Amino acid sequence: MRSNNIEFAYIGTSVGDLYRHDHTGVTGRPALLCIRDKFSPQTLSNGFASSDWPLKLLTGLQLIDGGAWLFAEDHQNEHTLTSADLEDVARAAGLDGPPAGNVRCSWPIRQYSNKNDESGNLDWLRSLRTANANAPDIARLLINALIELSEQVCNAGGTLYVEQLSILISKDANAPTRCLTPVIHADEYYGLRESALVSLSEAGFDVNGGTVFYPTIAPHQLGQAGRMPPEEFNSRFASAPAYRAQHGEFIIYDGMAGKNGNLNLDHGTPHVSGDLAGYSSRLLVLMRHISPE
Repeated sequence: MRSNNIEFAYIGTSVGDLYRHDHTGVTGRPALLCIRDKFSPQTLSNGFASSDWPLKLLTGLQLIDGGAWLFAEDHQNEHTLTSADLEDVARAAGLDGPPAGNVRCSWPIRQYSNKNDESGNLDWLRSLRTANANAPDIARLLINALIELSEQVCNAGGTLYVEQLSILISKDANAPTRCLTPVIHADEYYGLRESALVSLSEAGFDVNGGTVFYPTIAPHQLGQAGRMPPEEFNSRFASAPAYRAQHGEFIIYDGMAGKNGNLNLDHGTPHVSGDLAGYSSRLLVLMRHISPE
């Protein structure tokens, strides 16, 4: 498996650059549109330099519109974050000793199936900034970075919705991860160029953890639902090129949804959560992106 093969990704310098490249009709349309280091200016990266960053976000970021952090019991089940869960987060982060247990906490902002919801757009982010005027530095810097990105997308003719923030701590090599999606899949509620993400990794845990894309595999190769367990995938597609999202890298990619809402298994870029037990600790920002007309 090759990692970070840029043959299948266009690495641009700005959002406008990505759009210009995507509309040139060049042969070999890239599976991924990327801007590296988009979210890793030194000031924001410094917020992820210490292992207490998850607690600073969980306790210091002021949520709006009745939002709440959810704590993952396993890959599928979640409950509203409690004080006892915060203790589990502290143990997983290794604040008082070796990391113990792996955790995931998510703030769902916008339902991906509800395209009419305006939560997560630029105006919403500005309201979030107002609510966090006195929040810890890491929260304010994160919000400002999201606003800057959303402004650039809007100025270039597109639209961006922040749909979810997820904290994924996987420092304990002896505990299962609590990653978002443990199977190779393509996004079913998103169409062409409608999926986007960025990961911010804790210092020392920034080599692994980023989402892993398989740009030469079509969803129909994964089965009728465009999904496949990693064991089967690795046995069948062990030599498939892989592209791992880097710290601070903004990536736009395709989902499987057709214009009529039905799945098109010829479209979509398969990927999987890259969290590795003992090797990753990150914040994942999931977004819906709409290209210019």
